[in-house]
Amino acid sequence: MMSLSQQVRADVRTATASRTLRVASPLIAAAAALVTLGLAASHGTTTEVADLATAWGQGEVLVDPLTGLFLAAVLASFWGGAHRDGAILWHYLAGERRWHVAASAIAVGTLVGVGVGVVATLAKIVALVAALPDGVAAAWWESSHGTWAVGGAVFAAATLTVTATCLAFVVRNAAAALGVVFGWILLVEPLVVSLVPGEWRAWFPGHALIAVRNHVESVDTSTALVTSLAYTAALVVATLLLVERRDPA
Repeated sequence: MMSLSQQVRADVRTATASRTLRVASPLIAAAAALVTLGLAASHGTTTEVADLATAWGQGEVLVDPLTGLFLAAVLASFWGGAHRDGAILWHYLAGERRWHVAASAIAVGTLVGVGVGVVATLAKIVALVAALPDGVAAAWWESSHGTWAVGGAVFAAATLTVTATCLAFVVRNAAAALGVVFGWILLVEPLVVSLVPGEWRAWFPGHALIAVRNHVESVDTSTALVTSLAYTAALVVATLLLVERRDPA
């Protein structure tokens, strides 16, 4: 019987050997860099996204709304697929406790989110520096908008991978997990938010995460960070309790 630490090590080996993750990770980083290049290329045109001559403007093109979503899709498919083909049953049979299986998957999801998030962010920074106009030096770190864009991108990537992993264990189906993640982010929350007072928006998980990543002036970033962490922690605890009490089959 494997302990939790042994389960984590085994899942890390499985993740690193996964063709899906090995192919998706560099593609996600490349996509992040291309988005930054596209935004930076608008500098000096009528469709300019931000003034790259300023630290704030450089931070604006480093904001990364896509990496976390791409990773959520990959992790939901990865763990949802393990439930679909029955491979997850071997994890339950080898572990000491049922919740260890989900806890290990969540830990690996966090590592993947942080790792790919860091690589994607570095790719965006390199792309930004390469696209800066002549005579303009990189200075994104001199603006809190830039530092939060960088740190928030990694935080968002980790948060969304953990969320997708938890949902894959809750619904035990890749398509359903994907539907819940993207349905909530793209449809349900925007609809609900449109019906409530504006000051309530930061208390919703998606908007709290956006506020952390974008460092918006209308919301206290520290409050948004705590809110996002609270939602994530609640989902993790609920997932572990459900997995421990539910028949794994």
